[in-house]
Amino acid sequence: MFNNMSISKKWITVILSIGGLSLLCVLTLVLGINLLKSDLLKIIEILEVGLSPIQIEAIRSSMEQEISIANLTVVIAALMFCTAVGIVWVLSRKMRKSILRPIQQIKDDLKGLSEGNLNTTIEYDGKDELGELTTHLRQVIKILGCQIKEIDMLMGEMAKGNFNIMVSDTFTGDFRSIKISIEKFIENISINIKPIEEMATQLTISSETVASGAGEVAEAATEQTSIIQEFASSIEEMMQMITQNVACVQKEIGVIEQVGLKANQGKHLINNMKESTEAVTHSSQAIVSVVKSIDEIASQTNLLALNAAIEAARAGESGRGFAVVASEIRELANRTIEIVSEVEKIVQSNVEKVYDNKKIAEYTAISFDEILQVIGEVEIVINSQIESSKQERKTMNELAEGTKQLTNITERNSGAAQEGAAISEMLTEEAKHLQDILKYFNLRK
Repeated sequence: MFNNMSISKKWITVILSIGGLSLLCVLTLVLGINLLKSDLLKIIEILEVGLSPIQIEAIRSSMEQEISIANLTVVIAALMFCTAVGIVWVLSRKMRKSILRPIQQIKDDLKGLSEGNLNTTIEYDGKDELGELTTHLRQVIKILGCQIKEIDMLMGEMAKGNFNIMVSDTFTGDFRSIKISIEKFIENISINIKPIEEMATQLTISSETVASGAGEVAEAATEQTSIIQEFASSIEEMMQMITQNVACVQKEIGVIEQVGLKANQGKHLINNMKESTEAVTHSSQAIVSVVKSIDEIASQTNLLALNAAIEAARAGESGRGFAVVASEIRELANRTIEIVSEVEKIVQSNVEKVYDNKKIAEYTAISFDEILQVIGEVEIVINSQIESSKQERKTMNELAEGTKQLTNITERNSGAAQEGAAISEMLTEEAKHLQDILKYFNLRK
């Protein structure tokens, strides 16, 4: 087995040269013999004219022997060529085995490398060109392993958030572009994340401020909602009071109308009483006049009885009975005078009382007029109060509706403020979380 590629290459060159020369010799001999045979035949044809048949036969025999020798030489050359071809075939098989076996071994060893396994070991260690090739392959695998380990280390550190790292000088050749790219990547990440850290810090401060303000706004909105609800409740109570007041005033209107009606009735009664009083006054005056007439008649009767008694006394015994009658008449006249006097006093007292009642009735009628006037004024005031109460109730209804809308708006504002406060708190938490995430990165200064 050949272990040296240079020797194998030389032997192959020699064998191929021998085979080629042998083939060239055989072809040259065959061509020369054919040309010689052709020339000899032409010469024999030319010489047949002056030679005897024996000489011609001898020449032919000699030429045939030479041609036989030439043919034998050709056969020997052909055999030598075949032998050389066989030797070349055997040597080529041996050389093929000596070359392909290491190549197959190297191929098998490089299969792991094609699958990404840089721990692949190439066992072939020859002194020929394949040995040099495997040496260079080992060096390539070693360099690739170093570069990939360096890249793995760098990516591992960056995966941990450590960007404050330096790229070693193990990258050579075209791998220097990888080093430059990694350096730029680390630098760009550091440059871009630093503003994010500052923004996250500012965002945290701003979100905390917004959250505090939103919380105060939410509390104020809640307090405002509570105040508006209390105000709405007060408005509702005022509306109820106004409604009750309107109802009471309407009842008062009814009572006042009844009072006015009764006052009118009283006025009519007073007027009737005035008329009756005047009639009684007239009747009393008539009675007084009659009583005076009776008093005068009684006085005259008393005077006549006195005169009759005097005349009876003058008549003596005959006039005694008449005197008794006269005395009785006189006594009756006196009693009549007394009764008339008492009746006169009573009638006079009644007249005075009737006069007083008349005055009282007049005053009462005036009072009833004043009462009716006051009732009219009160009705006007109460009607005005009712209209004002209705207007107040309308205003209160509008105010209640506005308060209701304001309550809805305030509740929405309160909900929005609470939602804003919650969002601000979430934003604060997210900003702090972002800060915590950014603290994970150790950036290049």
